[in-house]
Parts: sequence; C-alpha cells; structure tokens
Amino acid sequence: MGEPSVVLTPAQETELALLVETLLRQIAMALANGEIANVEDHG
Repeated sequence: MGEPSVVLTPAQETELALLVETLLRQIAMALANGEIANVEDHG
C-alpha cells in the first residue's frame, strides 16, 4: 500500500509548525527541569 498523501493549506502548515515547535519546547523544558524521569533509573 502506498503512503496516504495529506495536502495542507499554507495556513494549516503554519499552524502545524507552531504546534510542533510548542511541543518540542515543552519537552525540552520538562527535560531541563527533570520532570521526565529516565526509564533506566527505574530498572
């Protein structure tokens, strides 16, 4: 089966880019604050 093609409007592309950027910032801040525990520490 081929990959499904998704066509976004420029406005949707911009919104998606902002969402991804925000998500990455949240993850980076959580990591910096030690909010996300390393899975290996719980072994």
